[in-house]
Amino acid sequence: MKRTISLILLLILPVLANPDGIPITRLYEGAPPLETFEEYTAGRPPYGEPNFVTIHQSPPAPGDDLYILVNEDLSPLITAGLNTWVDDLEEEGYAVTVVTSGIISPEDLRSELQAQWALGMDGAILIGQFDSAWFEGIFWSDIGYENFPCDLFLMDLDGYWEDSDHNGSFDIHTDGTGDIEPDIYFGRVPAYNLYLCGDEDDLVNAWTERVHDYRTEDWPLDKNSLTYVDHDWANWGPAWGAYVGYVYSDNEIHSWPDVTAQGYMDRLNDNTYEHILMACHSSPAVHAFHTGGNVSNAYVNSTDHQWAVHNLFACSNARYTTSNNMGGIYALDLGGIGLISIGSTKTGSMLEFQEFYGAVRDGMTWGEAFTYWMSLVAEGEYPGWTQQEARGWFYGMTLIGDPTLIPDEDVPVEIVSFRADPLDGGALISWSVERSDEAAGYNLYRLRSEVEGRIKLNENTFIGDGPWRYLDTGADTGRVAYLLEVINLDGTTDIYGPAECELYGRDLVHTRLLGTYPNPAEDLAAVSLELSAGDAGVVEIAIYDTAGRRVMTVHSGTLAAGRHVLGFNTATLADGVYILKLQAASTVKTTRLVVAR
Repeated sequence: MKRTISLILLLILPVLANPDGIPITRLYEGAPPLETFEEYTAGRPPYGEPNFVTIHQSPPAPGDDLYILVNEDLSPLITAGLNTWVDDLEEEGYAVTVVTSGIISPEDLRSELQAQWALGMDGAILIGQFDSAWFEGIFWSDIGYENFPCDLFLMDLDGYWEDSDHNGSFDIHTDGTGDIEPDIYFGRVPAYNLYLCGDEDDLVNAWTERVHDYRTEDWPLDKNSLTYVDHDWANWGPAWGAYVGYVYSDNEIHSWPDVTAQGYMDRLNDNTYEHILMACHSSPAVHAFHTGGNVSNAYVNSTDHQWAVHNLFACSNARYTTSNNMGGIYALDLGGIGLISIGSTKTGSMLEFQEFYGAVRDGMTWGEAFTYWMSLVAEGEYPGWTQQEARGWFYGMTLIGDPTLIPDEDVPVEIVSFRADPLDGGALISWSVERSDEAAGYNLYRLRSEVEGRIKLNENTFIGDGPWRYLDTGADTGRVAYLLEVINLDGTTDIYGPAECELYGRDLVHTRLLGTYPNPAEDLAAVSLELSAGDAGVVEIAIYDTAGRRVMTVHSGTLAAGRHVLGFNTATLADGVYILKLQAASTVKTTRLVVAR
C-alpha cells in the first residue's frame, strides 16, 4: 500500500530508543500479526449519522463535569447499574451528563467531545462500541510500519490531526489551535467483543456492580499489589516496584528469574491483588514468558482472577478492537473482580512510572494520573526523550474501565526529604520525616543493577525523630540508587525512593561515556566521560550522522585518566539524531545525541 512521504522521513531509531536503554515491548516470537485497519473496518458495523440523546443531566456540582456516552442498543440493558454508578458519582461531587448514540465515526465523536469540552467537560467515558481513530508510522527499525487505535485522538481536543495519504489512518499530529497533549481524562468500557467472557450487557452490569462496591468500601480485596517483571526488564524491576510502592506499600516484587508462566498462573488462581504491574512480551491474546511458556486470554478467563487494577507493560495487550483482548478480559470478565486495565494497543507501554504513581499517591484518580503522565511524556518533552521515541512508546496507551476511581490513601508517615549526595568517600544518604511517632523504624537499601534486587545497608534499624544520615562507602563508581523502608507500627512497611547520585572514583577501571548535556541540544553542548588509566593518551571524539558520515570533531589529542567534560557547538548541525563516538587505546564507546531547535 502507498504510504505518505511523511512516514518515510520519520527517523528510524534503534530498538532500545529511550533514555535508559529499556527494550521495547513487542509481539512475542510466533505471534500472529496484529489486525490491520483495513481488516478491522471490513468487519465492524457501518457508521451512522450523529444522533446524541441526553438521558441524564446532573444539576451543577462542585466537582468535575463528567460526560458518559453509552451505545444506544446497550443502554436499556444496563439501566439499573448505570443509574447506581451515576448516583455514586454525584455523591462524590461529579456533575454527570449521560448521552446515548449509535456507532459513529471517530471524527464525529471527537467533534461531540470538543463541543462538550468547550462547555466545561473534564472527562469522558465511553460504554459500548465506539471507535477511536487509527494512527500509523514507523517507530522501530526492526519492527517497521505500525497501524493502531489511538485514543489520544479523543483526548487531545485542540490539536491538529491529518490523514495525509487518505488511507483512513492519521499520520500527522501537530499543535493545531492548542497543543498536542491530552485535554481531558478518558476511559472506555469495550465489552462488545469479549466473547470468551459472556454477553456484553452481563459484563457491563457486573462491572458497574464492582465499581459500586469499590466506591462504597464493600470491597473484598486488601490494598496490596504485585509487580511481576519478566526477563528483558529484570534489571528495572526493583525500581519499578519502588514506584508502585508510592501507592501500594504492600507490594510483592518479582523479577526474572523469579518470574515464570507457572508462577503467574498460580497467582491468577490463588492470590488476590488490588493492583498489578506486569511486564512481559505479549500480543492481544497471550503473555509469552521467557521461562515456562505462554499464558493465554482463555486461561485468564478460566480462572476466578481476583485482581482489580492492571498496568500492562505488554505489547498490544489493551488493543480493544481485537476480540477477547486481555486488557478487556482483566477489567471486565464476569469471573474476575477487575475495575481498570491500562495498556497499549501497539508495541510500547508505560515508562517513567514515577510520574504516574506519584500523581496517584498525591491524590489524583487513575484517569487524572494517566492524563497527567501522558501530558508529560507523550510528545517527547520529558527529559531525555525525543518526540519520535515517545510516540513509538506511548501513542497506543489507553485506559479500559472507570478513570474516576482512586485508591484509599494510607500513608501514616510523611517523608519530607530523601536524597543521596556524592562525597569523596562514597554516597551520603539523608532523610527526614513528619509524624515520626507513627513509625517503628527505618531500613536503608542500595539498589543493584543485577537481578538480585537490593542490599540492606544498616545492621540495626534506624529509630527516633531524625533527621538521619548514612555514609555508604561500599558503592561502585557510577550511578547508585537507594530505597528507604519505613516500618509502620502495625509491622507493615512502605518503600520510598529511589534517591540517586553519581559517584566518580579516583582509580577508574573502565572508560565510560556518561552522556551529552543538554540532550536534545540547540547549540552549545558538552560530553561527559570517564577515562581509565589504560585508555589515557590519544583520544578522539567525533560526531557522525545516521548515514555514518563524520560531521564534527569534538576532540583529537591526549587526555589523562579521570573524568572530563568537553564542550562543543552544534550550531552547524541540522536538526536530527547523531552518534557521538569515543575512540581510545582499547575502547570504543558511543552515545546518541539529538539536535533540535
